[in-house]
Amino acid sequence: MTDNPIEYLPDDEPDFEDDLRWARRQPAYWAEKLKLDVADGIAAELERQQVSRAELARRMGTSAPFAYFGPN
Repeated sequence: MTDNPIEYLPDDEPDFEDDLRWARRQPAYWAEKLKLDVADGIAAELERQQVSRAELARRMGTSAPFAYFGPN
C-alpha cells in the first residue's frame, strides 16, 4: 500500500457523486483543494494587476515556469 488516496477508493461506490463524497472525507482532498484555491487567487490577482508570468518571474528572480499560477 502507498499513501496515494486514489488506491484506496472503494470498489463498491457506484457513481461519481459517491466517489466525490468519499474523496471529501480524505485529508489529501482538502490539501489539494487548498493548493488550487491559493493558485487561483494568485492568478486572479496577477490578472487584476496586469502582471505577466514573465514579469512575476523577473520580480521573483527566477524563470517563468517557476512563476506559473494558471493561464496568462
